[in-house]
Amino acid sequence: MSHITYVYGYIHETPGTREYNQGVLQEYPFDDIWPLPNIFSCSKSTRGVGIITFGMAFNSLEDDWEVWQPAFERLLAHLKVFCVRGDWERDEFGDMFSFHYICLDGYSKEDKENGKRLWLKVTKDKREGCLQEYSEEIYLRKT
Repeated sequence: MSHITYVYGYIHETPGTREYNQGVLQEYPFDDIWPLPNIFSCSKSTRGVGIITFGMAFNSLEDDWEVWQPAFERLLAHLKVFCVRGDWERDEFGDMFSFHYICLDGYSKEDKENGKRLWLKVTKDKREGCLQEYSEEIYLRKT
């Protein structure tokens, strides 16, 4: 049985990259509905800090996380950002899942030949009253 899942969060841009990131979001081949429609919005930059927000209600993202997460990571590999904070929750059960990405090598150190950058991915999973935390280093590569 599927349940509505709310996904929301923000992406912290690398300073001075607003125009570049807006261009990526305008040109990126988002899906019409699934798995990754354009749910992203560039908020007004204040104090030199640019934030890209995202949010949407999905039918049971929990069941399709293995499809949605790689699609999200492919977009992230194209953006000039240094951290991401996101959550998904099911209101019916109070379950919550948090995901964080932190760029470990900075966008200025991008490997120009293959476009890969090293990230720390941390997830916190609170379902059925149990909190589990996982972390791993991953490479995100432009494809």
